[in-house]
Amino acid sequence: MIAFAARIPVDTWDGLLEKRVMMRLALVHMRHARTGGTERYLHALAAHLAELDHTVTIVCRRHEEAPHAAVRFVELRPVALGSVHRMLTFARAVEHHIRQADYDVVFGLGKTWTQDVLRLGGGCYQTYLDLTHRTPGQRLRRHFGMGWYKSRQTLAIEARALAPGAYVRLITNSGMVKRDVMARYGSPADKITVIPNGVDLERFHPRHRTGTGSELRRQCGFEA
Repeated sequence: MIAFAARIPVDTWDGLLEKRVMMRLALVHMRHARTGGTERYLHALAAHLAELDHTVTIVCRRHEEAPHAAVRFVELRPVALGSVHRMLTFARAVEHHIRQADYDVVFGLGKTWTQDVLRLGGGCYQTYLDLTHRTPGQRLRRHFGMGWYKSRQTLAIEARALAPGAYVRLITNSGMVKRDVMARYGSPADKITVIPNGVDLERFHPRHRTGTGSELRRQCGFEA
């Protein structure tokens, strides 16, 4: 486990966040960008934490422009052949980097197993497979189709990331996902925090219904 997890118990960690103690934070995801659900979450979170004067590093394979002037990047680009190998080599590179670095908290948002805090924005991968492969044909493709190896490796990474002692805190975006993680991996309820997805009140302000909003509705074929 990472040094931070061994050094600071969970209740003390919660207190540090409330007291606004400045920390060295690593946010880990293979891709940083302004598009994509997890990518936008990463972008906004990094900017917010930097505005609070934390030292923020995004650990990734590739990135776009920094969300805040104080945010820095660590690029990990090990040689990889194909998407599955790229996923695995990035996770291994993250493990090596974290053990050599001096972060107070490591926040994982993707398919890695070396973090103090892990956000499960998409829920458990096995649940996704079960819900999207219900028919006999779909189940057959799941086990023998082109994506079977990637699914197998994704499940292995998830199991390692959610193993007892592999994390200090889990974050889910709904109570449903929290219950699913508890049922599938035996994760303790007191180690899971539910934080629903937020809404950008500026981007989705009602005043945008006129002007750009009206033009967008017209382009999409909506009458009002």
